[in-house]
Amino acid sequence: MKNKDMLFEENLLIEIFIKADDLCKEIESEVFSKILEDKTIYGGYQKPCCKMSESEIMTLLIYYHYSGYKCFEYFYCQFVANELSSYFPKLLSYNRFTEVLSCVSLHLFIFAKVLCSLSLQQE
Repeated sequence: MKNKDMLFEENLLIEIFIKADDLCKEIESEVFSKILEDKTIYGGYQKPCCKMSESEIMTLLIYYHYSGYKCFEYFYCQFVANELSSYFPKLLSYNRFTEVLSCVSLHLFIFAKVLCSLSLQQE
């Protein structure tokens, strides 16, 4: 790695992705399948067209907070595009990535809620 100030933790990235992917699969099966069943109530929900999965987008957003970068744009354009492109082969441009962030807002909320609940149970 070129930037010695930022230590890349592959295990952390993979752990975040696995947790995010498991949650996205659970949401897909439990919540959105019910929305798709009753299109009259929800106006025919359709997933937005995006090459990256919701779990990949969530992983990058969460990993940013562990990265030590203070600017998300710099993190994405410099670090993700250069150092993590092999982990995310369908990486979006920065502008497109910011456009699809709203697609994972519910996923991120549920993810945070689940993690908070788990931490309270451990106390």
